[in-house]
Amino acid sequence: MSLATGTRIGTYEVLSPLGHGGMGEVYRARDRQLNRNVALKVLPALFSADPDRLARFRREAETLATLNHPNIGQIYGIESWGQSPALVLELVEGPTLADRMAAGRMPVDEALHVARQIADAIEAAHERGIVHRDLKPANVKLRDDGVVKVLDFGLAKALAPDRSNPFVTAIAESPTVSAHATQLGVVLGTAAYMSPEQAMGKAVDRRVDIWALGVVLFEMLAGRRLFDGETVSEVLAAVIKEEPSFEALSADVPPSIRHLLVRCLRKDPRLRLQAIGDVRLLIEEALRPELLPEAIGNAPMASSSAKLRTGVPWALAGALAVTAGWLVLSRPQAVPQVEVPLELTSIVLPAENPVRPTLGQAIGACADVSSLVYRAKVGDGTAIFLKRPGQLSGAPIPGTDGAAHPFCSPNGEQVGFFLDRRLWTVDATGGQPVPRANVVSPRGATWFGDTIVFAGTATGLFRMAADGSDRKPLTRLDESRRERTHRFPSFVPGGRAVLFTVQEIGIEDYYEDARIDAVWLETEERVTVYDGGASMAVAVESGHLVYAREGTLFAAPLDLETLQLTGEGAPVRPDVAGEPSSGAVHFALTTTGTLYYVPGDLRRRILMRFDRSGATSELPTPEDSYNEVSLTRDGTRVAMARVSGRGYDICTYDLPGGPLRTVTSGGINRSPRWFPDNSHLAYVTLGADGSTTIYRRGTDGSEPVEIRTFAPGTQAYLDDVSPDGAWLAIRTQEGRRGPFSLSVISTTGEGPMRLSAGPLTGRYATFSPNGQWLAFDAPSGGGRQILFVKLDESGETVSGPVGQFPRWSDSELFF
Repeated sequence: MSLATGTRIGTYEVLSPLGHGGMGEVYRARDRQLNRNVALKVLPALFSADPDRLARFRREAETLATLNHPNIGQIYGIESWGQSPALVLELVEGPTLADRMAAGRMPVDEALHVARQIADAIEAAHERGIVHRDLKPANVKLRDDGVVKVLDFGLAKALAPDRSNPFVTAIAESPTVSAHATQLGVVLGTAAYMSPEQAMGKAVDRRVDIWALGVVLFEMLAGRRLFDGETVSEVLAAVIKEEPSFEALSADVPPSIRHLLVRCLRKDPRLRLQAIGDVRLLIEEALRPELLPEAIGNAPMASSSAKLRTGVPWALAGALAVTAGWLVLSRPQAVPQVEVPLELTSIVLPAENPVRPTLGQAIGACADVSSLVYRAKVGDGTAIFLKRPGQLSGAPIPGTDGAAHPFCSPNGEQVGFFLDRRLWTVDATGGQPVPRANVVSPRGATWFGDTIVFAGTATGLFRMAADGSDRKPLTRLDESRRERTHRFPSFVPGGRAVLFTVQEIGIEDYYEDARIDAVWLETEERVTVYDGGASMAVAVESGHLVYAREGTLFAAPLDLETLQLTGEGAPVRPDVAGEPSSGAVHFALTTTGTLYYVPGDLRRRILMRFDRSGATSELPTPEDSYNEVSLTRDGTRVAMARVSGRGYDICTYDLPGGPLRTVTSGGINRSPRWFPDNSHLAYVTLGADGSTTIYRRGTDGSEPVEIRTFAPGTQAYLDDVSPDGAWLAIRTQEGRRGPFSLSVISTTGEGPMRLSAGPLTGRYATFSPNGQWLAFDAPSGGGRQILFVKLDESGETVSGPVGQFPRWSDSELFF
């Protein structure tokens, strides 16, 4: 049923029709509340007749609304029109890609620029677990300013029938149901862009989007359909049975793009490119040849593929990206200045022994013999495993139950690890582990010859003999450079120097902007190797620095004599798992360049709630990199920080069913805490100059109000808001290693920081329900204890139980 001009749906007034299709009719509308034009998509009654399906659609739409990317058309909300839901969408002006392609073949540069932006959009969606499933030219808009917008993300899944009914399984996987179809099983309009597994009604994953992008890119470059036919059945049959022909591509299409199309359009999804990020990188390299090393920048991609070992498809690495129980062994492809053939195989770990990452590295390589050590599950616990060359999988090392941060001697004869605040070593062939050094909070170790170098959380590096003797500091934190930690040491080939990560004072738990330094063992002189933002780095004999940033490994040419870079870095491996709260990235390299890594994004987390009996339930929120979860006092709303680009944003979620909303946009925003009205938050933002500002902000999109700013050199953290909303409990730290000092400040920002009891050392303060007491945890005899301080003139302090992380509810203290 068409909507007449002037029809009101909620706060939206219909202005004119824009089009219609299998997913509904689309109208231009005016948002009378925010005075902006939007697009309204009213879904057919077919989709709203099934309550379960409608509820699933609403949940999916809420998930899609979390996508915030310049190349993705935004979903603003859901309204109702009669019995049908109506999506409120960003109105994107301009023609569709289908309109542009109707004019004929597109120039190569234009097609690649469009394809790169499409890949960027899909990559952002895949990172949040969202698959488009209906990528086609009609779902891509081209704005006049050159920006590409991809529309209708995930709606095919959202509108799919119940897959528990086997009769509708095939149609559930079909991206567009005909608007005229009243019987299940009719597919129309997108058959030419469906992957073979979609066309056959099989279960699908993100690789269907890689196929569809390959089809779209081919058609832009060739000016004709890749799969065609007079009927839908003929098109589907061609998709399933016919091999793509690339003869229609003109001679100006680079060999690298031809090869990319071949890899996107493998009918077997296991042999297809596995990650859309790989597609984006290859397109960017074609657009910017300077990203490639001079030795291979002009070489046809086919010549590199000829060097692949037969029977070992490199695409298998991407297929492992969702399972931390796999490890991948690889030689990096296209490392700058070196023509390296890509050789890739896989190590399949037993299902009962998946890798178990920690705040440090979960894997380590024995530099000279390609043995691997890793932390894996054993029963209800964990242990360190050793896998030697030629073995299918590793075996647990006796005496390493509960150990973490594994590393090993270059010859693989001994293994090191951390357990119970100590560094231990053990013979790889068996024997009793021996403690070598006390380390309270380890952050990595490296071994060369008879020397071990290791790191703690907030210290410099230490060196010692492998038997634990002659221990002494190797580096010291430089106050003049505001250094907070040195971690993740790694010997350079030859053992003359050690690379390590340096993070300056700022918001803790953020390492993507760290730098890589090196220290010469003989002179203890330090040099900065890379200051472009990296969380970890390793050097290899080929003369390269391999470093990690935002889940991607990069390589840059490195002079091993001076430890200075001699060229720009280039990406060599995306989709490498890491832990942003410590900066650890789970990869290891031998000196000859053999790479081990855990694929995937371990930052992905789910939100769980549990009751007093310990029964748990999963909240219907998308997987994401959530941190610092904060509940309102009545338990109806949740706020949390989540990784966003190279920073953190604050988002909120209303219980029990959402929606999930983003409060901040850009920067490093942490420690959200609720005001008692449940509609305002206090949070901390780190400035580019190292200053820290506490803000108050409404969750309705209003502008933030500054409460207090702390100058660079002082780290400030927000712990709690008082029950009356008048006070904040904060902790500050002066310099790099000082204790946390607790303070109470007014939420108006006026007056001094004060506690009547005088300076208190502690953290994670929480106000009592009546606002008269503050509970916090403080150091006590090598552990931590809960203390209480009265917020009156007496400043009385009372000792509580041994424990940490206190949080007060209405009448109880949890810790």
